Amino acid sequence: NYNPLKFCEVRRMKNKVVVIVGVPGVGSTTVTNKAIEELKKEGIEYKIVNFGTVMFEIAKEEGLVEHRDQLRKLPPEEQKRIQKLAGKKIAEMAKE
Repeated sequence: NYNPLKFCEVRRMKNKVVVIVGVPGVGSTTVTNKAIEELKKEGIEYKIVNFGTVMFEIAKEEGLVEHRDQLRKLPPEEQKRIQKLAGKKIAEMAKE
């Protein structure tokens, strides 16, 4: 069934970024997975980006870490710098 209102909603969502956060165990992954199910049902295109993975990729490219677990062992100033770079990279992805 074609729903013109739903179509308009989808067009407004183009290039939008939704950030889901939560400490381990609160259900952020469960909520994300449910949202993905609903998006698939509606035929809405989406891209999932994990902030920690983007941080790891940046740190690895810079030769700072070899394994993801090493991120938390970096000095706080370095972690903040990488977080900012990851945020900028994700913002650029939203423009694609």
